[in-house]
Amino acid sequence: MVRMKKRSFLAIILWMILLSLALISVASSSTIQTNVPLTRVNAAPSKPTVNIEYPSDGSSLVFGTYVIDVLASDSTGITMVKLKIDGPESTNGWVDITTSGNGEDHYYYDWTVETEGDYSITARATNGAGRQAAESVEVTVTATPPAPDFTLNASPNTLTIVVGSSDTSTITVTSLNGFSDTVELTVIGPENMDATLNPTPVTPPADGSATSTLTVTVGSAAPGTYTLTVTGTSGLLVHSIDVGLEITSTLAFDYELFIEIDYMNGHMPTPEVLDYIEWYCMGNNPSGELISVTFHVDEEVPIDQSVSDTKFWTIEAAYNNLGDDKYTGKSANFVSKWKWVLFGTTVEDEPNIVGYTYVLTRGNDLLAGNYIFIADETADNWATTPELEIGAEAVILMHEMGHSIGIANFHPAFGEIYDPDSYSVMSYLTTDNAGLYWAWYYSDDYWATRNMGYYTI
Repeated sequence: MVRMKKRSFLAIILWMILLSLALISVASSSTIQTNVPLTRVNAAPSKPTVNIEYPSDGSSLVFGTYVIDVLASDSTGITMVKLKIDGPESTNGWVDITTSGNGEDHYYYDWTVETEGDYSITARATNGAGRQAAESVEVTVTATPPAPDFTLNASPNTLTIVVGSSDTSTITVTSLNGFSDTVELTVIGPENMDATLNPTPVTPPADGSATSTLTVTVGSAAPGTYTLTVTGTSGLLVHSIDVGLEITSTLAFDYELFIEIDYMNGHMPTPEVLDYIEWYCMGNNPSGELISVTFHVDEEVPIDQSVSDTKFWTIEAAYNNLGDDKYTGKSANFVSKWKWVLFGTTVEDEPNIVGYTYVLTRGNDLLAGNYIFIADETADNWATTPELEIGAEAVILMHEMGHSIGIANFHPAFGEIYDPDSYSVMSYLTTDNAGLYWAWYYSDDYWATRNMGYYTI
């Protein structure tokens, strides 16, 4: 029994020693693992930047040799740039292109092309991390560049003139393909009338335009339909355009309006604007109605301050003297054929309003209005070019004159609804409609709301 105990005791001692060694090994292993530093796995390297600097996308080229310029760069460096041309003359796959050196990022390829057609040019760059990027452009190749030339246009392209009177059309010479030579303008028309062009010759800038005014004065020519031919000549280039001419002994007008205009210091209306409105009403409106509009630019009002309602009626009482529609402070004959317009400065306390009309309405229907204020100074401040100044003045006057003959759409709760057609004079004043020099109009929908019964002849 004693021997057995001794063996058990030794076994226990041995077992304890082995267990201690095992625990030391585990502790040592744990210590090693906790001291291993963490390693961040980076994202994939970025792609290089590659751009075809020349030729540009959509460009037109002619037969010849061109240096294709590719700009390629990357923070890891560019290891390779290749180029491929697809089209009638192909590179048949990718070709290596080289840099000019000197630390530049430009890579060049000499391309000689002698076949017409559409081409696709693709450049592909590879960076130091092995990543790639590519860009393509499309070009068209022709045998020879289009020759410089010019076109002619007339606005309006038809004139209606009463015997003994005159009218004008604007002839526009427009450059094509860099044309910038002098163009001599001539006009041929029927007998017994005088047709002149001023100025002539004209020289349009390259890819720009120049204008000349065609003035036609009818003497004793018989009423009828005629054609005027305007010809532009520059060396061997000759182009012509026809301008229609209707000569009448008298015009049978359907309606008539008489408009007295008084103006504050420095705000006389532009004659071109009044001429255009007269022409537009004389059968050139959406319905083709003949409306006789007679403007009387009368007196200068020696006032340069902003205009309130009170000031407006004070000026009207002193200066409205040609018609029969005086405002008494209580009522006025709004259905008179006479209208009174004041061209002035600004609307007092409302610097964004460019004009208004005092009107007579029935429910949501606008009937007539014979008192108009044009805030010409506000319009001039809005306009940025002479062309816009004339356009803005015309749009505003035609807008308010439209209201004066009943043109409007109203919302029962919110009042006037502006024409969604931005080119119409009944829309908001914008560079769209004011920029349409000599082409302002009433849209069909808004012209249909007019009330012309008051102005019947």
